[in-house]
Formats: sequence, C-alpha cells, structure tokens
Amino acid sequence: MRPLLACLILLAIPRLALGCLFCEALASTLSDDIRESAACVIAQWDRDAASPASEIGMQLAKFQVTKVLKGDDRIGPRVEAYILPEEPPTGPVLLFAFGEAEAPQWSAPLPLAPVSVKYLNGLQSAPAAGSDRLAYFLPFLVAEDRHVADDAYNEFARAPFADIDGLGDRLDRQWVLENLQSYLKDDTTPPHRIRLMWTLLSVCGEPEDAALVQRVIDDKTIDRNAIGWDAAMGCYMSLAGPTGLEQVNQLLSSSDDEQTLFMALNAIRFHAVETKRFDQTELAAALHPLLRNVRLAAYVIPDLARMEDWTVGPRLMELYAQPDSGPIRIHIVNYFRTSPRPDAAQALATCRELDPTAVRRAELLFGNLRPRKDQ
Repeated sequence: MRPLLACLILLAIPRLALGCLFCEALASTLSDDIRESAACVIAQWDRDAASPASEIGMQLAKFQVTKVLKGDDRIGPRVEAYILPEEPPTGPVLLFAFGEAEAPQWSAPLPLAPVSVKYLNGLQSAPAAGSDRLAYFLPFLVAEDRHVADDAYNEFARAPFADIDGLGDRLDRQWVLENLQSYLKDDTTPPHRIRLMWTLLSVCGEPEDAALVQRVIDDKTIDRNAIGWDAAMGCYMSLAGPTGLEQVNQLLSSSDDEQTLFMALNAIRFHAVETKRFDQTELAAALHPLLRNVRLAAYVIPDLARMEDWTVGPRLMELYAQPDSGPIRIHIVNYFRTSPRPDAAQALATCRELDPTAVRRAELLFGNLRPRKDQ
C-alpha cells in the first residue's frame, strides 16, 4: 500500500477496531461457510448406489448423512452430489447446500481427514466469541491436516488481540516455544504461522524468553519477512519491557533501511493499539525520529494524532513549509484540525496561507474531523 493511501486510511479511523495486528486472515472460516450455506452435512459415499457417468464424465453420487452440521428435518438420510468417477471419495466428506431449502444444490464433496471430522463435530459447541472460542481452536493450530490448521489460524487472525490476551493461563508457554522454534527451523513454514506464534509468546512468555527473541531479531542473515520480524519485535518489547522499547527507539533513530523502520513502527503500533504495557507518551516519543524527513513522516503523522501526541506541531510546520512536502500536507492539516492545543488554529491559518489547496482537500476528504478533548 502506498504511504499516502495508508495514511489516509489510518487518519480516517482514529481508533482501529481490527483483528490481530500481526495476523492476516487467509480466507473465510468454516464457521462462516456453514453459516452462509443453506445446509451442511458430514456424509459417506454410498458405493453401492452409484449411478452411471453422464456424457460429460460426471457421476451423480449418493451420500449417507452421518452428521447434520446445519439444516432441519428436510435433510433426509441421503443426499446427492456430483463427483468425478475416477476420483471417488474414500472416506467422510463435507457437503454444503446452496439455493432453496426445499431443493438444495449440493456442492462437490470435500474429503475429510479424521482430525477434520473431530474438528467439525466440536465446532458446533464452540463458544460464539471471545477467548473461550479461541481456546477451542488453539490445539488445532498445529494439526497435521493443513485445512484444519489453516481454519484454526483464520479464527485467531480475525479475533481482536484482547481475545488472544484473554487466553491467559490456557496458553502453554512451553508448547508455544516448542512450536515457534520448530517453525523457525523449517524454511517451508508460512510467515503468518510464525507471526501468530510470536503474538502468543508475547502473551504467555517470561522475561527470560527475551534472549531467544533477541537472537532472532539481531540475526542479519535471516529473511525478516519470512520470520515475521515486526511481530518478533513486538514480542520482544512485551518480554523485555523498557529495554525492548529502547532498542526499537534506537532503530527508529539510526536506521535508514525502510523495511527495518516500517517493521519497528508496526511493533510500536501493536503496543499503542493493543496492549497496556507502555505509556502512550513513551511510544509516541519513539516515533519522533521518523519526522526527520518527509518520506518517513508520511508513515507516522496519523499515528501521532491517534496517540494524541500534540507536541510535534512546530516540527510539522517545518515539514509543511518544505517544497517536497506535498504528499503529507493533508495529514499535517488534519493533525492540527484534531489537536486541542490553543496554537492549533494559528497553525491551520499558516497552513492555509502556504497551501490553501491542501487545507481544502483535507476538509473535503475528512469533513467530520473535530478537535479532540484535551486530556
């Protein structure tokens, strides 16, 4: 995402209400798919009731229903769905029905491993939301069946961090550490799985685990995207406390590598939005070095406004006056529009004198912005 667009979105949403910041959902969950279907069943192919293949090579097969996950008594003991004769199902399958309940159209059968059947059977009784719901999915994160593991991951990715944090003692620290280290040694582990494990460790880890995390984040030979370096840094801050924040502060002050800076910024955002481990004033101060030039300032002005850090006004006015500051002038204007400081009105007037178009654009794009109450 381009910095300008990213900042527009962030500034338009003063309080983010998203899922886990470090975890991105890969797809809809099975719970979503079941909810959106007309009916859903676990069934077994009835080999003895097979019909001949059609002219296009499809076979209308009959399935014996073994469990109704969604539906009413209109679902009989058998349902029909098309299969490829050369690839008949050999075990339990999942079938979704769409269309009218009186005449449903059943989907192609999805083969189920034994763990998948166990997972689906328990899904019906899983709590609707919150930490108790995540507790059901937790052991399935490392299921051998990829579809089950991915679905459990998606449940975590869509959950707010407060729900993950609420798992508390239900998170086995040793289990998290063992799986995290196994993932880090396996080059085929998808980055999203590692990022979630860092997030879990940030909840259940002990200060002594900070040494392990530091070895990873200090390793210059690794692919930072592959191991979720920003999530690792956020975890390190959780475990190391002020020492972790100081290390991020040093990176933001001294590094010129844009990937490093953006990932360190994500670690700050994680704690600014999700946790209560650091004072907002300290987190905001860590972002001040990124105001050293226009390119980097584009990333943090919305964050500073959201964190209600109104101390950087003079520096923003210096940036606004620079000839190359066009891409960030709207964000500077909006910073002053939301600031409760008495000098904000004068700063806005100066902005209007220097570039009235930027002020007008900000007013049109974000017409509902108002000064926040001074704390």
